[in-house]
Amino acid sequence: MKKKKLILIMEHNYEEAVNEVLRNPEIEYKALTVFYRTKLENGLQFLKKLKRIFSLENIVLMSDIEYLANDLEVSCVIELKQFYDFNLEQFLEVYESSVEHFESFSSFLQSVSDIFHFSFHMYEKENTWFSLFLGHGILVINDENYDKILQNYHKIKAHTSDLAFINLNEEGIEKNLKLLKMLGSDSQITFGLTNSLKSKFSQWIDVIVYQRSPYYERNIQNFIFQVFSLNSWEKALDLLQNFLEIEKKSFEADLYEEEEDVLKTPKRFFLKIEEKIQFMEKAEDVFYCAKDKKEHYRLEKDRNFLG
Repeated sequence: MKKKKLILIMEHNYEEAVNEVLRNPEIEYKALTVFYRTKLENGLQFLKKLKRIFSLENIVLMSDIEYLANDLEVSCVIELKQFYDFNLEQFLEVYESSVEHFESFSSFLQSVSDIFHFSFHMYEKENTWFSLFLGHGILVINDENYDKILQNYHKIKAHTSDLAFINLNEEGIEKNLKLLKMLGSDSQITFGLTNSLKSKFSQWIDVIVYQRSPYYERNIQNFIFQVFSLNSWEKALDLLQNFLEIEKKSFEADLYEEEEDVLKTPKRFFLKIEEKIQFMEKAEDVFYCAKDKKEHYRLEKDRNFLG
């Protein structure tokens, strides 16, 4: 088993620290860097340098203000309660001398958080309410995520929610729509996801996508992500906006507020996952996207939907 070490890497010691990491391949390093309150842009640029050497799982951020690990794509954010009194040297020594006794980095942090006066949270991989896809922010609103969004949305400082998904099938739909109203102004497209034909259109979403499956939420999101994976972000956005008949949004100051009262035309589309066939009908109302070697996605507009 490799020895584990947490190494402080800042702009002033970057080359020295990276050389140490490269000289010692038998040691498993985690990079610890510090974000200062007034230097966010500098910190973001430095993160790009770190990511050339370290994977997401091995970058730890420490700061005196709150950031979101999923927003910065780092494994962990440590929020110091007493920033200038924090004993960094002692913290690094404790980690190196005791880490082998812990199952994970998070369990180590939990054990010393009271002693060193900090709180922390880890990067979330599963069922995330906010994540990055191809460098763009993705917001997912549903009953499970509601409280987490309320408590943590203010931590997002590096990205905006370029795409938003809201589950229309849940008990908390009314409060979730109110949350979308507050947070969805940055979204290029807002999707309402459902497997119920009874779901109602809302002016705070752009389009309803229906899929007849208990896994509709995951399937619809995977379809959208696949469209973006097969194209550049700009081209995929243009393809979807044109097919879904969604006007391109302007994000100039106060424009969103001015346009609030403009009524959107209710739209619903049906998503199907089908076996691939050699001939696929070319129709104005049908959008195809490859899923894998055996299947494709078929998105079709419901022309009779009244919302």
